[in-house]
Amino acid sequence: MALNNAVNKSGEAPIGMIVSYDFAAPSNWLACDGDTLDTTTYATLFAVIGYEYGGSGASFDLPTAAGSIIRSS
Repeated sequence: MALNNAVNKSGEAPIGMIVSYDFAAPSNWLACDGDTLDTTTYATLFAVIGYEYGGSGASFDLPTAAGSIIRSS
């Protein structure tokens, strides 16, 4: 875990960063719902998480937050 600000120089969160929201997330963000995505369409995200949460070939899976409890350390 980085101890510095997680926002990059252009003021955006890094690709693949998981953030909890208690309101609607930005429209260009994806939910941690286990959805399957295309490796070409989401090439930048795929480069970060790969098949870590499942998938193979031309598709990969997002993590799922179902049943998870968010806490700080």
